[in-house]
Amino acid sequence: MFLLCNQAPIQDSIFIKVLPAIISALVVFLLFIVGRLIDSSIRNKEINRSWYLRVVVEPNLKKVEDFMNNSLSSISNSVTTLVAIKDNNASTEDYFKAKSGEIGKFQSLKRNFEINFIELVQVNYPETGLKLSESLRELEDIVSSCLDSKDLTHDNYLKLESAVTGFRNFIFFTLYQPISRNKFRQKVKQSKQKK
Repeated sequence: MFLLCNQAPIQDSIFIKVLPAIISALVVFLLFIVGRLIDSSIRNKEINRSWYLRVVVEPNLKKVEDFMNNSLSSISNSVTTLVAIKDNNASTEDYFKAKSGEIGKFQSLKRNFEINFIELVQVNYPETGLKLSESLRELEDIVSSCLDSKDLTHDNYLKLESAVTGFRNFIFFTLYQPISRNKFRQKVKQSKQKK
């Protein structure tokens, strides 16, 4: 019996000696697991970023440019047509028909762009797609109100050209925003701007 009582302190001292090794092994193992999770997360984000660039953005840049060029051409033709009809003192009915037809041309371009491009972006990045859709609707309102103006002149084209160019810049800024590495900084700036 004396042996059993004396062995307990010996076992405690062995446990105390082994405890730091066990704790350090657990810490190393946990650090390894955490490191693997962080690496996996970073790798997944990079894969998503690369996919977005290669599948959504890069192949569709031509669609964006084509929309911009077609919009400017359509707006220029619309302004020229409506000013010519107005200068020829055409009947009010003819002028309104021409005006609605010219506004309809831009709306058709807008719908095609929305279907062919914005919906593709919206599938994976809903916030970005909504921003693009809202901005496109604002551009449509500007074009419609300008073409619907009673005092339509060729100077209105410059205003519309500026709006289309601004929309183009907004599209590119918005397209690259979801994959920006400075998302945190952008969110902080946005929260400051809202205040």
